[in-house]
Amino acid sequence: MKLALHLRKIPANHQLPDIPGHLGACYDDDDPDLQFVREKVPPVERIYVGDEFCPIRLPAPNELARFCRFSIERDIGLTLLVPVLTDAWLDHCTALFECLEKWCPEAEVVVNDIGTIFFLRKNHPVFLISMGRLFNKGFKDPRLSSKNMEVTPEINNLLSDSTFDHTTFQHVMERLNVKRIERDLMPHSGRFSKSSPDYQTSYYFPFGYITTGRVCRTATFDKKTKQDFTMVNKCAKPCNALSFRLKNDAVSLKLIQAGNTIFYLYSLKKLNGLLEKAAEEDYRLIYQGLAI
Repeated sequence: MKLALHLRKIPANHQLPDIPGHLGACYDDDDPDLQFVREKVPPVERIYVGDEFCPIRLPAPNELARFCRFSIERDIGLTLLVPVLTDAWLDHCTALFECLEKWCPEAEVVVNDIGTIFFLRKNHPVFLISMGRLFNKGFKDPRLSSKNMEVTPEINNLLSDSTFDHTTFQHVMERLNVKRIERDLMPHSGRFSKSSPDYQTSYYFPFGYITTGRVCRTATFDKKTKQDFTMVNKCAKPCNALSFRLKNDAVSLKLIQAGNTIFYLYSLKKLNGLLEKAAEEDYRLIYQGLAI
């Protein structure tokens, strides 16, 4: 098991944060199950920068260069996250990719659309490409409750099924020479997906994502009311300082909205199972608690 940390900014003291300690901000700090989780968290070996959901939250080239220097100084790997990119945003990212190749040519890029994969294969073939979790579709509706429902094998298959587990899509990954995939734990699934010798696997924790979109309510907080649900190309990024707990009587999951994306918090039981499975299968885990 290897551990990566998603950072929005370089820590002021240049020291990597204490992840086991930070987990207390996500769960009840007095919960005895949390201590079992903390004991299993390994040291950080890689940092993730950028954003897989919103291009506005991508770093500027000079910021990315600082992250690269930080990773070099600490002798840890670096991965750049990019969201689904329109043509305009792909042009915008050209400077980021050039910066990354200059400073960390061995870096990874997590990509969430086929067009960007083709672009990088043609223009920056040195990068290691990972398929982001936006490719991996599955059943995540938070309104589902199994309390009064018999979970048959057929239903469990539905709740556990996802794009990356389909042979046809795995053939696509093979043709694109993708060596790593990025996943969440499906919120209603009672099992882990099978590993494959053809690619490596990463899991995010302690949050998975429910849904995302290009229209961001948070981005329009300083706009006029009539602009509440319009797409924006510029914003003050209030999501860097604000997130919201979402509550609904029909939802049993703990939901958080950060920017244009809604996340769910894993239960400690599910998180503990992930850490055990990651140790068995040598998965990479990405701690995203500091970036939400």
